[in-house]
Amino acid sequence: CSRELGRSWSTMPNTVLVPFYSPERWRLVAAQIDYDSRSATIFWIDPRGRGAFPRRLMDSLRLPLANSISEFTKVQCESLTQTTQSERPMVMINARELEEDIQGYGVNEIDSGPIIVQIVRDFILGTSVPSILPACDTQHEDQLGKIREGDLRVLKEVRLHNGDYIERENG
Repeated sequence: CSRELGRSWSTMPNTVLVPFYSPERWRLVAAQIDYDSRSATIFWIDPRGRGAFPRRLMDSLRLPLANSISEFTKVQCESLTQTTQSERPMVMINARELEEDIQGYGVNEIDSGPIIVQIVRDFILGTSVPSILPACDTQHEDQLGKIREGDLRVLKEVRLHNGDYIERENG
C-alpha cells in the first residue's frame, strides 16, 4: 500500500501526533510514517529536552504505537485493494528526543501545554524542529507570552463559535 489512496482517505497521513499529559507535564510522541519501507520514525518530545522523556515510558508506548499504525494502514489498504494479504508490521525507528530545554527546568513549571501545542503546530506546518526558542534564550519569555495570548484568543473564538452553534441547535 502506498500513501496515495482512493476510497477511505484521499491520502494516508504521513505523521501521527499523540499529545498527552503524564504526571508533571504535557509530552508529545510524533511518528513520521514511510509507507514504502513500512517504517515510522518516532520523535519523543518533552519540553525539558534530552533525557526528560522517561525511557520506561518510551518502552511502554513503542509497541502499542507500532501496532496501532500497522493495523490502521492494513485496514485502509485492504479496503482499497480488497485483499486480505497481511503486510509485515511497521518498524519503529527511534529518531530522537527534543535536544534543548524549551520549558526551563526548575524555572518554568507551567508552560508545557502551550509549548506542546506550538510543537504540534510546527509539525502541521511541516517542520520537526520546534519554532520555540530554548529557555536559555533572552527572547524566550516574550515569545511564550505571545504564544499564550494567541492560544487564549483561539480558545475564546472556539467558545464563541460553539456557543452560537449550541444556541442555533437548541432554538
